[in-house]
Amino acid sequence: MTKVILTAEQASSNCKKESELEIKTSKYLEFLTVRKMIYKFLTRDRIVLVPTKIPKLTELELANKLNITSAQLRRLQKSQASYKQTISKINLPLIKLYCSTKWI
Repeated sequence: MTKVILTAEQASSNCKKESELEIKTSKYLEFLTVRKMIYKFLTRDRIVLVPTKIPKLTELELANKLNITSAQLRRLQKSQASYKQTISKINLPLIKLYCSTKWI
């Protein structure tokens, strides 16, 4: 069975437009995609309001936003086994956070 994956905020520059949606066979993000998203949060500065620049998230801040521990976040970045255990919990919060973030 195939499902259309809809992201949290279609209008965001980080998300695909409605006409560009792809049909996927999985209801969760792929391991490498999650890994890249987490890496981007931990290494790049963000813009909250147009004139306001906010530094990158710390591991603890990102873990809190995803409702997991810092240790789980570190394991998630390294192993696919940990990914399989936590993806159902963090999939939607990660997509929402990623789509609502503007990067420098």
